[in-house]
Amino acid sequence: MTPDRSSIERGMRSFDWYHRIDLGDGLVTPGRDYEFMWQPTREFMAACAFRGKRVLDVGCWDGMFSFFAERQGAALVVGTDIELPPTQRFAKKALHSKVKFKKASVYRLARVFGAEAFDVVIFNGVLYHLMMPLLALLAINRVLKRGGTLLIESAYYEAGVDQPFIFVSFEDDQLYDGDVSSCTFPTTKAYRHLLGMTRFSVQRLVCYAKGNPAGRLLIEATKTADVDDLPHDFYENKFDVVDR
Repeated sequence: MTPDRSSIERGMRSFDWYHRIDLGDGLVTPGRDYEFMWQPTREFMAACAFRGKRVLDVGCWDGMFSFFAERQGAALVVGTDIELPPTQRFAKKALHSKVKFKKASVYRLARVFGAEAFDVVIFNGVLYHLMMPLLALLAINRVLKRGGTLLIESAYYEAGVDQPFIFVSFEDDQLYDGDVSSCTFPTTKAYRHLLGMTRFSVQRLVCYAKGNPAGRLLIEATKTADVDDLPHDFYENKFDVVDR
């Protein structure tokens, strides 16, 4: 064992990791056992064009998908979250990565980055934790270029009916035991409507890890229009609820 590898391994084990990140030389961070989600997500993302693109990873946590985008050839990758865990800095240094990390709420992206700053937005494992998913999608629209790609991994509700609705997971109706933050479970049709309302066109939607009543899904969507093109006589956006 080389001194470099030994010191990296000692440092790695001093942190609490969520993601399992391959640091090279046989070292993988000891994160959660969620490969049943992460492997399909990586395979889904691998079909997208990252080379030369400006990429934003919203809700990046340890940064696994940020580093994935960088390895896929992205010209710039920025990972954001409401907290910046020290695992980000450690993994970045171990990987000799150029990924940038910035503290930012999804609802404040335009204020932090400006309009149409990115070609691709990654939004993995976040939407079902949000009380205001439409507002989050409107905020993402602002920072994504027209024609840009939005990649989503999230949870969905298997309703057994064709109607679009959102199941609110709370108290006696909690779907993920012990996880009060998992609160918003749209049906697949509701996801399509949420994205259509916020001016995205769904290119791919794949359900996996199917459960009863909650499963997981992957979405690739394209931004078709700007938020400012919305019909202002109907949408609350006319009151500027999306931060600029």
